[in-house]
Amino acid sequence: MTEPLEPYGSSLEVLFALQLRDAGIPFEREYKPIKGRRYRFDFFFQPDLLVEINGGTYRHMGHSTGNGIQRDYDKANQAVLAGYRVLMFTGEDVKGTRAIVTVMKALGWE
Repeated sequence: MTEPLEPYGSSLEVLFALQLRDAGIPFEREYKPIKGRRYRFDFFFQPDLLVEINGGTYRHMGHSTGNGIQRDYDKANQAVLAGYRVLMFTGEDVKGTRAIVTVMKALGWE
């Protein structure tokens, strides 16, 4: 199911949602893959693909701190152990074509 594109989430998440919509790729936003865990992934694609966009990668905050990086690794590892595939992208990946092209390949939409 493709979710509406209300302006929630970061500007990078909105940009990626627009790219997905333009490509005709169905997705869900803010997906909680594991019951009992608080974390969410930015995007989910049936049947098993999760995508996280880390916009603050090159700043000294959020995802680029030691604690932030550890949280991202833990989150991704738990999802993989639960049977999901996980892709992670920087803001530059989304602003260019790397993120959308990689997701299309992972979904077999080439």
